[in-house]
Order: sequence, then structure tokens, then C-alpha cells
Amino acid sequence: SWFAAAGRRLLALGVCASALGLVLSGVAHAQSSDAPERKHFRIGARAFDLTADKITHEREGDLYLALGSVQVAQEGRVLSADWIAFSNATRKGMAVGNVVVREGDDILRARAMRFQLDEQTGIVLGGSVESESQEFKLEGELIERRGEDQYRLQDARFTTCQCPEGERDPWAVRSGDLDVEIGGYAKARNSTLDILGVPAFWLPWFPFPVKSERESGLLFPELRTSTRTGLDFGLPFFWAVADPLNVTIAPHYLTKRGFKPELSLEYVIGERSWGEAFGTFLWNDDEVKRNSPSTDFSNDRWALDWVHDQDLAAGWRAKVDARVVSDNLFPFDFREFANYRNDRHLDSLAFVENRFGARDQLGVSAEVRFADDLQSPDNLDRDRSWLQRVPDVRASALPSGLFGSRAFWSFDTRYTHFSALDRVRQVYPGAALGPDGLFLDTGLDGVPTGFERDPTSGAPGLTDLSEDDFDALLNPSGREGDGLFQEGELLADRGHRVVLNPRLYLPLRFFDLLEFLPELGYYGTFYNSQRRGTEMRNLGTANLDLRVRLRRTLPVPFTKQRATHLLEPRLGFAWVGALDHDGQSDNPLFVPRSEILQARLRALEPTSLTRDPADRINGLKALHFSLGNRLYVGADEEGAPPRLLADATVTAWWDFAGDTVRNIFLDGAVFPAKNWRSRFDLGFDIDETQLDESLIELGYADERGNDVSFGYRFVRDLPKFYEGFSYDQSRFDEFSQNFEQINQFDVYGRWTLLRGFAVTYRVLYSLEGSFSLRQQLGLEYVSRCKCWAIRVEAEDERSRGFALSVSYRIMGVGDDLLRPFSARRVGSQDSIIQGR
Repeated sequence: SWFAAAGRRLLALGVCASALGLVLSGVAHAQSSDAPERKHFRIGARAFDLTADKITHEREGDLYLALGSVQVAQEGRVLSADWIAFSNATRKGMAVGNVVVREGDDILRARAMRFQLDEQTGIVLGGSVESESQEFKLEGELIERRGEDQYRLQDARFTTCQCPEGERDPWAVRSGDLDVEIGGYAKARNSTLDILGVPAFWLPWFPFPVKSERESGLLFPELRTSTRTGLDFGLPFFWAVADPLNVTIAPHYLTKRGFKPELSLEYVIGERSWGEAFGTFLWNDDEVKRNSPSTDFSNDRWALDWVHDQDLAAGWRAKVDARVVSDNLFPFDFREFANYRNDRHLDSLAFVENRFGARDQLGVSAEVRFADDLQSPDNLDRDRSWLQRVPDVRASALPSGLFGSRAFWSFDTRYTHFSALDRVRQVYPGAALGPDGLFLDTGLDGVPTGFERDPTSGAPGLTDLSEDDFDALLNPSGREGDGLFQEGELLADRGHRVVLNPRLYLPLRFFDLLEFLPELGYYGTFYNSQRRGTEMRNLGTANLDLRVRLRRTLPVPFTKQRATHLLEPRLGFAWVGALDHDGQSDNPLFVPRSEILQARLRALEPTSLTRDPADRINGLKALHFSLGNRLYVGADEEGAPPRLLADATVTAWWDFAGDTVRNIFLDGAVFPAKNWRSRFDLGFDIDETQLDESLIELGYADERGNDVSFGYRFVRDLPKFYEGFSYDQSRFDEFSQNFEQINQFDVYGRWTLLRGFAVTYRVLYSLEGSFSLRQQLGLEYVSRCKCWAIRVEAEDERSRGFALSVSYRIMGVGDDLLRPFSARRVGSQDSIIQGR
């Protein structure tokens, strides 16, 4: 805590006062009345420097005086005063007038200081402690050190504000009488919280911990406001249950929704196991109307988030990364899960793993994964029929030598059980199956006709069709019942699948320049399903990789620098083909081929082709070429490593089946100068001589907090897949049948103004359809004293509408004083008022 940090600084400076006694004691044994005005002393291993206009000694009382511009320096500590007196007989001393003790960034100032060397006690009059590194100030009309780690302060004042001389601190804590035990507790009497110098709250007595160890107690109150929740007030309580367990209980009241307590756990088990858990529950949400299609779920709402990492015996490790919400609108309504509101699924995972062998070459893992459908409204939720993987067991071996030869072998194997809570026919009893019985022919939205929301009749080309039907908007003839599988349609089969993928390698190197890596593999898939029984798929794979690494030095244009250019040409061949005459159409369908073919990924990493997890894999015979480039320039500072100037890779494919060159991709990043950054991804279609996709980003950020960036994204062929929307009639607002491309730009700017002001602006705009996806305007202010900050933000988002939020933070030790709102963690208890 701030008080603990201040107490530790006070302890260090108290020791410095005792060191002063040692200094003067050394003077007593080494000096005479005619001593020089400046002298160096050593007692044992300690060395001291004493400087003064005059140093005298009086035999009566064995009293020594240092007068005028006195300065004592010892082991990184410096004490200065107008005069210092010390009696070697009583072991007592005093420093008077402009007393300053410096130790690193910590400064103790006082009118006078009195100390007793042997008992290590002392009194500071009119003292103040400041720390530039820890950014706090502690003042006391009387600061008394009663013994080791024991202090008493009268008329004490504490703040983290660093205001210029003469200005009022925005906030400060005052206490008439304060007893402090470093490593224990401080007990304050007659205390007030002052706002701009005016007492705002008064407490007759309260204790607080002054220790680095955690301690139970109340945390700062939380106050938020949101158009969805109204005013949100919480009073967190931290409970240090035991050394390995922290508990935070935060009861919240939301004016629009009701009482909503939160519980957070942090724990460790042994030396290598740990976990975090969060849970919240809302009784009788006032905004949920059970008769409304938009909120067709219980008004008792809850959410859980649990991460656990467990070290087991014999090298085994288990981990749980799970989260679950009561309804699909929870991430939209509440801040705790807001990061997931754009996700199509809310994934939970539990697994165990281990590695074996001298070099951990063999790895084994078993996992259970559950995907919660977030994209549908709750009355159309597909969790009951969603195909889950329970369990998913894998084993893999890294390349190892084969019988002492130059060849290597490796393998991957995987067993998966595909299951669901209910069969699709139980969820949609009247829906039609596809022609092969492997999927429900529902169209892209995964919802069969008659089960869409707000069913109406008379839609073009279909009967009993919802006016919001996704397929009808994409295609007037509809995709439902067309007999073809589309991504998003529900799978009807259940069963088991085993994949076996052994591979052989023979790495070769020629002239310490050319590398050649041939790979041959077998990709076998074995099925046992409810609808297709036992089936088998046998595929062969090959991947030949030839690469050269070249290096040269060349001048950088428009500069006097020289750059190191690393050039890596790479040529490869990829093949996937059937080893028998059986087709794949009779196999079960557990993992469909993605609607979005990851062409860039496949071009940059050809192994994604030979290890495709889909149950329908087209034959492949392709030649791929890439050219990698990296430029390094000399370090800006002496002794620093070279700086990356640019990294770019060009990739092209020749598809023998299509007798054509597939897309050419350019991927990379450029860092032209300090504070500048850029990134680019381009995909060019040779056949159509057109740009198929692009992603371009350029940004600048400096040490003053200014930050400007521009991004542009373009995808010519927009894949069709179902997305969920929060509201009933507005699910397809601004949607048009011609909206078939991603063509949008993102502009962000943060400008630091005078006197702590900063303004931020972000706009995400779609050129396709000409409408705004998101606009955000923010105004930030950080006080000159660097102890509080406020941000006002207005946001208009297409999927959520308009929102106005206010965030307020009290800043102190460890906070980012430049961008105080940029790194705030959702749900953290580090602010008094937070928006959203």
C-alpha cells in the first residue's frame, strides 16, 4: 500500500539519522578543537565525509559542533543542515536548520532533528518525507522514532500528489495522532480526507496495514455508471484467508438491475500450482422481461471464470481454463465478460499433459473442450445440439534419429469422441436432414424454417419464414433445404475418430549454403459413427522444402547507415492424395472443411495442407515459392543489438490441378524510424488480376503520449456465416444483400495537450455500404500533481448503440502517469469511479 511504502522509506531515513550519530562519534575520536573544516573519517569498514564551515570541540560534556553548511555523506546517504551538535558522553545529538536527508530518490526535510544513538530513537520536528520513485509525500509536525520499526506522528499528512510549490493538493489524508509499526499496523486518530484542502470525510479512529505482506481490509469503493446497468456502486473487501489464499468479496448494487455480488479467489498450491476464479450472481434482473423475445431467459443471471494450473506427479500437468455465462446477452450487459461479446463461441478447456524422453521428444495430452454458442439469441441457442469433443486425446513425437542413420521420423496421433447433449432431432424434431443424413439442412443460420424468430408467412420464395431469416436476405431462393452443406448447419452424426500421421525426413545440407528437407507421410483416419458405422480414409502426403540463406551489406537510401540484408529464397512441393480408390463422401462428417480457406496461412506454412484436420480433403499437387527478406541496421545506442528495419516475405503457388498460379501474398512489417511502426498483408489474384485482400497499418507513438495510427482492411469475397445480434428487430439493421465485401478503415489518434489534457478519437468506417461501424471520442485529464485522472468518453457502435461513460482514477505508486486509462484491466479494483 501507499502507507506501507511511505513507512519503509521513513524507516530507511530513520536509520540514516542513526548513521549521523556514528559519523559524529567518529569525529569525537578523530578530531581535536583545531580540526580542519573538511575531513574524511573511517571507523572500521565505514567511511564518512564531514564538511562544515567550522568544526569545534568542547571538553565539558564531550560536545562537538559543526557549524555552517554542514554536510555528512555516508554510503549513498547525505545529510545537510545549518549546524549539528553531538555529545559523545550522552550519545545524543541534534541537527537544526534546513535539515535535509537524501537517500536515492527519497528525501527527508525538517526544521530540526534530535536523535539518541544507542537506543536508536529520535524526533523530527516539522518533517516531511518525499519519494520521487514511489511518488508520495508524508508530513508530520512531529515524527518520533521510538525504537526499531516504531514511529509516532502528530499532525500527519499523506498524499501521492506531486504538486508544484504553492499549489493545493487535490487530495490528502490528515491524522491528528498516528502510531506506526513498520511491518504491522498504523492506528490513526482524528483523521480526515481532504479534497482541495477542505475536509470531506472524518473518522475518529481507524487502523490500516503498513506492511509489504497482504492484509485483510476494505479496498477503495467502486463507482461506475452505464446506460445498461445504471449507477453501479461496490464496496470490495479483501480477505487474506491464509498465505496461499486471497479472497475478494465485492457486493455491488446496480440501480437498473439490482443486487449483484462478486467473488474473486487467488490461490497457490505448493510451489508450482496456482489458480484464479471469479463469480458473480444477479438476483431478479429488473431489465429482463421473460415475455420478450430479446430476453427469453431467466432473470437470475450469473457468470463464472476459472483458471487453474496444477502440477502433478511424474511430470504431469493439468490445467483448466473455463468460463460460462447464464445467457448469451451477459457479455453485452456487464463489464466482466465484455471482451467476449464479439466471439462466436465461449470456449472452456480442461487438459492434462506430459512429455517423455531424454529431450522431452514425446508429448501426450488429453483434453475436454466445450464451446458455448454465443452467436444465437437464447431462444435459438444451439448448445444442446452443438457437437463437442469429449475427450480429445493426442500424442506426438518430435523428429528423432532413425536407427542411427541420417533419416528422422516423427508422428502425430489423435483420438476424438464427438458428442452432444441432445440429438439435433430432439432439438428440431421437424427439420429435414441433408440427403446423406449427416447434417441438418437448415441454411447458414443453423436454424430450420419454422424455428426462426418472429415467424411470418409470405416471404419471397418460402413459407413460414421469419422476416429476419438470414438465408433469405443472402439469397431470395434461400439456402435451407438445398441439399448442400454450408458452414453453420448443425451436424447430425456422433461417434469416434482416430487420426494417425507418421512422417519420415531426410535433411540434407550442401556447401554450408543449401538446405533440402524432404518429408513423406501417411495420413490415416479411422471412424466409428452412429450413421456410417466403421469407415477408413487413407491419404499419402509429401512435402519437399529447398531453401538458401544469403547475407550481404548494403547502404540504406537517404541515410549514411548501412544495413545487413538477409535473403532466404525457398522452393517447395506439397502433395496430398488418396492411397486407395475409396472416396471420402461415405465417411462421417465431424470436422467440416472451413468456409474460409486460409490461403495466406497455407501459403506461408505448407504443412497446414498436409495436416488438414477436415474430414473432406481435396487432392493436392502444388509448387510453392517464397522469398524472405530482413533488413537490420546498426544499433542507435552503443552496445545495443542491431535494430530490425524491415521484414517482408513474398509467396506464390502453382496449382497443378488448376494449371494456374494461385494468389501471390506479401506479408511483412517496416520500422522506418524510432517511434514509427507499420504492417502489411496483401493477396493478389493472378487469374483475375485483382487484389483479393489487404491489411495495411501505419502508426506513430512518442514518449509524450501522442499516438496516431491508420489501418485499412479489404477482403473481396466476404465469407457467409451466421452472426448473432443482441436485439430482435434490429439484428439486420443496415444489412443489404449486396454487402459482400470487407472494405473498411480504422483511424485512431491520441494527442497530448497542455496542462495534462489529452484527446482521443477512433473511427471504424465501412466503405462498403457507407456507414460507421464505431466512433469513439474521449477527453482525458491528468492533474498537474499526477495523483488523479478523469476520462469522459462518448461511443457510438453499430451493434450496441450510443454509450457515454466517465472514468475517474486516483493514481499512486506503480500507475502509468502518461496513459492512465490505456492498461486498466476489466474488473480491476484500482479506481474510484470507472465508466461502462
